[in-house]
Amino acid sequence: MKLLLPLLCIAWSATTVAAASDRANVLILIADDQMLAALGCAGNPAIDTPHLDRLAGDGVLFTRCFSPNPICTPSRACILTGQDSWINGCVFFGEPIRESSPLWPRRLAQAGYDTFFTGKWHNDGQPSTRG
Repeated sequence: MKLLLPLLCIAWSATTVAAASDRANVLILIADDQMLAALGCAGNPAIDTPHLDRLAGDGVLFTRCFSPNPICTPSRACILTGQDSWINGCVFFGEPIRESSPLWPRRLAQAGYDTFFTGKWHNDGQPSTRG
C-alpha cells in the first residue's frame, strides 16, 4: 500500500488524450499488508519476487509513501480518489465515497483508456461505476 498511493499522481497526469500508441500503460497493483521490505527489488535478499522486481525495474518504484488511512475500505477510497478520508467521506468500513470526489480510473476512461479491475473491491457501487 505504501508504494502505490503516489501512482495516483502518475495515473492522474496520464489523462491527457494522446494517440493510443503514444500512451503509457498504467498498471497499479495493490497488495494488502505488504511492506516495502517484502520485495526483492527493495533490497531484501531473503525474498524472491522476480516478476514484481521486473515490473518495478521497468516502471517506477516508490519508496517513501504512506497510506492516509490504514483501514481496508477507506484506504482503497483514498487510492481511487487521491483524497484523504475526511475529504472523500469514507473513513470506516462500509461508508460510501462522496459523489463529488474525483476518481482517477474514471478520468482515465474518459481520456480513452480501457480500465479494468479485479480482486477485492470493498467500496460502494461496482467497479464499473467507479471507472
